[in-house]
Amino acid sequence: FSVVHSFGVSGDGKKPFGSLVQVGEWFYGTTSVGGNHDDGTLFRLRPSDLRYEKMVSFDRETTGAFPEDNITPSADGSTLCGLTHAGGINDPTATKNYGTVFAVLLNH
Repeated sequence: FSVVHSFGVSGDGKKPFGSLVQVGEWFYGTTSVGGNHDDGTLFRLRPSDLRYEKMVSFDRETTGAFPEDNITPSADGSTLCGLTHAGGINDPTATKNYGTVFAVLLNH
């Protein structure tokens, strides 16, 4: 047993939420808060060398806030899709719980 990453430092996210999904040698997941805007993050980690990378800091005004569900890879593994609980251009204050659907292209 080993801890690969401890959250809550340097804007990397807090409160991991949902399951990890594996694409190739990387595992991907989200935190429901934290990041640059305290609206959550998308991250990846590679257990073989304990490497952790924050990929996205969600922003309630543009990308949505509080990703609180599992992310899903495309069939070919090139894209991850997910949902945010609030935010987006129709809910810039993240008070109406409108949310967004997001897609992130992966560079392996």
